Amino acid sequence: MNGFQQIRNRESLQNKNPPLVVGCPSMKSNVNISMIARSASCMGADTLIITGQNRITKHISRDCNIPIKHHNSLMPVIRKYKENGYKIIGLEQATNSSNMHQYKFADVPTFLVVGNECKGLDQEVLDSLDEVIEIPLFGKPHSLNVAVATSICLFEYAKQRK
Repeated sequence: MNGFQQIRNRESLQNKNPPLVVGCPSMKSNVNISMIARSASCMGADTLIITGQNRITKHISRDCNIPIKHHNSLMPVIRKYKENGYKIIGLEQATNSSNMHQYKFADVPTFLVVGNECKGLDQEVLDSLDEVIEIPLFGKPHSLNVAVATSICLFEYAKQRK
């Protein structure tokens, strides 16, 4: 016997890091948005921005306890956060992107922008970014589901924090 016992509802760690906001363009799937909400809450994000007609599905997001703000479009929100000193980082396969395995998140307020399931980040959003990070892939298909990719990125962000 190894002495392990499952623990449910362990108390969350206290988050003393600079603010992290996750921004999502309009997506095809409320399931993806709801999974992103759950991961963002678990990994210490402070706010989730969703756009368009997307809505959170409560039984998927479960005990998500961060503010979720709805906006018509993402660009005005990105501009506002940039004006307020946030570093704007995109999660996308793009030219001049940084490999997430080597990327070091700065200890500053951060706005993480993720892409649409099919279209990714549009050019206007790409043009507004301070940096782009990319998850290296070693097989096919050539991209991850947006909720999975966002969760991986949020885990890496949390891993680098205090």
